[in-house]
Amino acid sequence: MEQHTIGAVTQYQKFAQSIGVTPPLLIGITLSGVNGWKVVQGPYDFPDSDAVFDRDVVSPPEVIMSALESPADVVLRPLFDFIWNAGGWPGSPNYRDGRWAKPPS
Repeated sequence: MEQHTIGAVTQYQKFAQSIGVTPPLLIGITLSGVNGWKVVQGPYDFPDSDAVFDRDVVSPPEVIMSALESPADVVLRPLFDFIWNAGGWPGSPNYRDGRWAKPPS
């Protein structure tokens, strides 16, 4: 989800620049119908982990993009951290030195 969201926001930034949109922009993500779902899939899905969402709707506070040149992964990190935290993790494990990094396969 993170990689697709970062890609979509990056494309929106390019489009917004091309039509002259001026920041600030408010960006939000809401997940619904997730009560009991695990946050993780793939390399982080440890079999002994029972951490799941404990609510039906996960809606982090919006973030502000104050410049269209801002890296989307940096702007979105608080949203991703909130979502991972709601599922029992301290934050997104996909950030290295403040930037998003593709998880290992």
